Amino acid sequence: MSRCCSQQPACCSSWMFARTAVTSCNLSCIPPIAWVSVRLQTCTPVPTSCSRPTLMQHFPEVMLGEEFLSLSLDQVCSLISSDKLTVSSEEKVFEAVISWINYEKETRLEHMAKLMEHVRLPLLPRDYLVQTVEEEALIKNNNTCKDFLIEAMKYHLLPLDQRLLIKNPRTKPRTPVSLPKVMIVVGGQAPKAIRSVECYDFEEDRWDQIAELPSRRCRAGVVFMAGHVYAVGGFNGSLRVRTVDVYDGVKDQWTSIASMQERRSTLGAAVLNDLLYAVGGFDGSTGLASVEAYSYKTNEWFFVAPMNTRRSSVGVGVVEGKLYAVGGYDGASRQCLSTVEQYNPATNEWTYVADMSTRRSGAGVGVLSGQLYATGGHDGPLVRKSVEVYDPGTNTWKQVADMNMCRRNAGVCAVNGLLYVVGGDDGSCNLASVEYYNPVADKWTLLPSNMSTGRSYAVMGDEKWILYNNVEWKRSWGKRNEPPPTTPKAGLHPKKVMLCIWSDWKGVFYYELLLENQTINSNKYCSQLDQLKAALDEKPPELVNRKCIIFHQDNARPHVSLVTRQKLLQYGW
Repeated sequence: MSRCCSQQPACCSSWMFARTAVTSCNLSCIPPIAWVSVRLQTCTPVPTSCSRPTLMQHFPEVMLGEEFLSLSLDQVCSLISSDKLTVSSEEKVFEAVISWINYEKETRLEHMAKLMEHVRLPLLPRDYLVQTVEEEALIKNNNTCKDFLIEAMKYHLLPLDQRLLIKNPRTKPRTPVSLPKVMIVVGGQAPKAIRSVECYDFEEDRWDQIAELPSRRCRAGVVFMAGHVYAVGGFNGSLRVRTVDVYDGVKDQWTSIASMQERRSTLGAAVLNDLLYAVGGFDGSTGLASVEAYSYKTNEWFFVAPMNTRRSSVGVGVVEGKLYAVGGYDGASRQCLSTVEQYNPATNEWTYVADMSTRRSGAGVGVLSGQLYATGGHDGPLVRKSVEVYDPGTNTWKQVADMNMCRRNAGVCAVNGLLYVVGGDDGSCNLASVEYYNPVADKWTLLPSNMSTGRSYAVMGDEKWILYNNVEWKRSWGKRNEPPPTTPKAGLHPKKVMLCIWSDWKGVFYYELLLENQTINSNKYCSQLDQLKAALDEKPPELVNRKCIIFHQDNARPHVSLVTRQKLLQYGW
């Protein structure tokens, strides 16, 4: 099956063990599964003789061509004034107008105000208005155009609820004729990292397979940018990786591009101002505060300012030209986070904004109608179904309706005015279900079709006695090849200590050497389980963000006592 991705916005997020990442093209794996909701087109090229419907559907592509630049004034006005114009953002319309004027500047300059009347400047990010629109010479030299700019700036100064009361053609969002959309699931863990990629067709309510990844990948960041799907970093079953793969929907194939500077799994990924940002994550030994950005125009990665806090299992979203890092796990305090940071690309600075009402690691983060949603997540063993939404205008969070199911490490994307949350785990098992939120009704509804079966993760524990012979070696002369004599320590019996060790199929991740002759009882064993949980949080966070852990031990009394069973239930093992 071959599908083409048009240039549509991607709301991204990710999930962790089997964490889902989604965009209006994406769902990924800070977990292992990544999703992308993309618009579909036929795989035929844009015709060289473009009809008006074709121009509207393929506007980002045709605006750069000779045919668009040769259109008459009335044709351009008719095109850019249409509510049905398909653009990822109003920036494309502004850039098209500037290009059309500059193509024959002397004769077309007088039409600048007439064209700008149809550009919906209030819908542009504030930073873009200040840094690009206000600095454009064609705007500076036209009083009517400056009035349109002032109107847009005033619009941004209003609280969100007051903006909704302003009704004019320039504040009305475009509503293009919807081409079919799909959500793409990229990679995952079943039980190891896999290459499989499948997509969900909203119109036909079905799942289909598309081209596999070049290599196994889970816990990656996934975004939709410039008509392509990007799978960033993650875990390949053995190592955290720096590599990045890109999916071309026209060719139905993946290719590799420049790698990141650092290895990152459980990262956040988002697109802002035509740059792909990789935020935080886990490099195999520690959580990361570093952030790097990728330009598809130069195929290069570069560092930007680091966050104030290390964050793995972090959710990210873009609102009004700012990048937000939401919650996560810092690895140092061994606590999940309620803090939120905002990145301003104009100043290259991160600043704290209002905290969420609860700690959330592995929260699914998405953007809908200019507001930032944090869904589910966990705080230690507690997995949440609650949802809260952030309004940048008032710098406040508020609660909205709970999801139907507790979820952490779920993918989130916005499609056609609805917020979709996909997969994740509920603390005991992986979820194959998908649900969506309608902000008008303040209600969550389960999607009829589920994903494929969830996965589990096994952890093993054991105890061994280590014996010491307690012999004392003394210097002495002896014949060649004869062992030296030994002298036992008077009055001492052989000593022994117990080694307690926990491992998975990849190796040891926690052990404890007890005091001399100390053994295991239920209380000691439960305290070890607390230490084990802390070790999982710090060393392999992919286990913390798992779909579930199956805990394997023998049937010795400390392992099966009532207090032990209660402790295992507390952690969902």
